[in-house]
Amino acid sequence: LARLFAADRFDHLYHGERGIRAALDRGFQVVCDRYLFSSLAYQSPALGYQETLGLNDFPLPEKLFFFDVPPELCALRRAGRERQELFDPPEIQVEVAKNYRMILADFAGLGMEIHRIDGSPPREEVFEGLKALLFPPDQPIEG
Repeated sequence: LARLFAADRFDHLYHGERGIRAALDRGFQVVCDRYLFSSLAYQSPALGYQETLGLNDFPLPEKLFFFDVPPELCALRRAGRERQELFDPPEIQVEVAKNYRMILADFAGLGMEIHRIDGSPPREEVFEGLKALLFPPDQPIEG
């Protein structure tokens, strides 16, 4: 499973004109969710941290936005879904949350901005906070 996620991520990054790398090379800014950090958080318990890191040897982003939400609140939000997914069980979510905190510490100081965002408020409020980070009021938006 870890190898499939890494192959999919490689395709997203380097798939010709449709890949993230091509968009960056054309001067676009790209917002991407579930980058290498989620692979480390979700896949390393089964595969091991170093091997998962080796599979995901991808460029670091300029900015990382981590939405910090307690696993218990995540469970409440997922309760409305029609079906459970592979990583939904509470014990997995607690492990994933712990892994994310370790990963953020491991990657601190490596040249990217890390923004920890409280994801507990309603999504509209979280979105407004994210917009303020992405588009500061003193910075004009082009296009």
